Amino acid sequence: MACKEFTSCIHEVLEKDLKQLLSKTQFFSILTDGSTDSSISEKELMYLIFVDPKYGSVKTEFFRIKSVPDATAAGLKSLIEEAFGEFGLESWKQQLIGIGADGASVNMGAKQGLVVKMRDDNMPWLVGVHCFNHRLELAMKDALQGTFMDDFSSLLMLLFYQYNNSPKKLRELRELGEVMQVAVSKPKKAHGTRWVQHKLDATKVLIKGYGVIVGHLENLVVISSRDQSKEQGILKKLKSFKFVAHMLYFKVLLEKVARLSLAWQRNSIELPAVMAALRNLNTELEELEEVEDSSTLTHPVLTSIMKDDGSAEYHGIELRDVPQGKAHFLKHKKDYITKIKAACGKRFENLTGLVFEGAKILDTRLWPSDMGELRVYGNEEIMSVASHFKDILPAEIDPDTLLSQWKELKDFIYHNMMSTAGSTPQDIWQKVHIHYAINYDQVNTVINILRVLPFSNSVVERCFSTMNKVKTDWRAHLGEKTLEGLMRVKTSGPAVPDFDSKRAVDEFFFMKARRPHVAPYGPNKKTKDVGLLNSDSPTVIVVTVVTNS
Repeated sequence: MACKEFTSCIHEVLEKDLKQLLSKTQFFSILTDGSTDSSISEKELMYLIFVDPKYGSVKTEFFRIKSVPDATAAGLKSLIEEAFGEFGLESWKQQLIGIGADGASVNMGAKQGLVVKMRDDNMPWLVGVHCFNHRLELAMKDALQGTFMDDFSSLLMLLFYQYNNSPKKLRELRELGEVMQVAVSKPKKAHGTRWVQHKLDATKVLIKGYGVIVGHLENLVVISSRDQSKEQGILKKLKSFKFVAHMLYFKVLLEKVARLSLAWQRNSIELPAVMAALRNLNTELEELEEVEDSSTLTHPVLTSIMKDDGSAEYHGIELRDVPQGKAHFLKHKKDYITKIKAACGKRFENLTGLVFEGAKILDTRLWPSDMGELRVYGNEEIMSVASHFKDILPAEIDPDTLLSQWKELKDFIYHNMMSTAGSTPQDIWQKVHIHYAINYDQVNTVINILRVLPFSNSVVERCFSTMNKVKTDWRAHLGEKTLEGLMRVKTSGPAVPDFDSKRAVDEFFFMKARRPHVAPYGPNKKTKDVGLLNSDSPTVIVVTVVTNS
């Protein structure tokens, strides 16, 4: 019980720190997502994104976890209102500028979604953002659906179940790997919520252990195992030229997309870096497309498996159906890139909206070098963003002053900050907030709105993993407050060497009355008993006198 109480005290200290930060910050966005815990209870998890008022960095902090009595848009809206009410943020509606969530209709529905209902409740400026990582996953599924990726994924799943359901076969596979001096891993499951990463991980494992896996399946076919026909079918596909060529090519494509997904999952990333990573993927795909146009037999995939006599092998395994497989690969290799580019363009096409167009001005790397062009660069966008959020901007913000400050700030940044080696857009805006917010107060306010726009729910997804580690089947009866406290300590608490326990100890001793003579600080106390004789009866009354030593 004492451990639970002290954990709750640490939670209270961390919560007070967050309240203090939010009371000083001007604007924030909320990230929200739902999941089911070990007690089959639906939970809604919330994070806040805001600019640290002291250090100027963008922070993403755990906010609340709430049970969901009603999973409709109206129910989620009430849950968010309840969370802010319990937290004691009375002005939260004037501070909230964006909501980040997955693309479910309950969140992003055009007529009855959560964002629409929040806007209708006197928050017309609110920006709803469908998680970029979810969009990317959906774009890849859209692009590769109906292609050879379907057959490839099916075979990956067959391999997974082949060894996942048989400890004997897995043991034999590893023993064969030791003999062949290859550190082979168990084939991985290719299906899951993280489509790109699951496919990539399963592909890498198969490529690394290809020779061992094929060798083991050949042994199983020879000894006429129970699953001989299924193993023959798997082996036939594994040894085909078409399968191996696509396996190597899909790895290249998936790695490029996975790098973008991982970049978006970092807590510290800001919008300029987000948009830059998306542009970089498009550039890489275009470069790969040029390679496809200029190469046929010199294609890197073909040169890695083709032999001079026209046959092909991979990891010492002779491949079958080379002419047909090569023709199929050469015909479709460029189509995969075209489809990925088209699907990404469709999934991210609404980023041309007012706010995201305005957010481009945050990326100082895109600013023109010509001073005449720089003078007018972003003027329209900064004024449009200010107009969009005019209902929550401070009353003293004046359009003429805002535009004047913006022009002066661009000139100052260009001549004094952009020349510094290694300065990123994040570094520049952080320095502006810390050192120059007084001189450029109005434009700094508008810039900070753009800096806290939500774009990825990956931190929420990771926190659900934390929830499942905290609330297990053995601890399924944890109360909501206790669960929230443990998760806040886990996600937002300092490292053990940096933890200052004094404030938590104060909270522990003053949250309620403790045992007599127990005090948190000060010198030890001595007690002595003084007996008083009652004159009316022989009863002795013992009085304890407390004295400081």
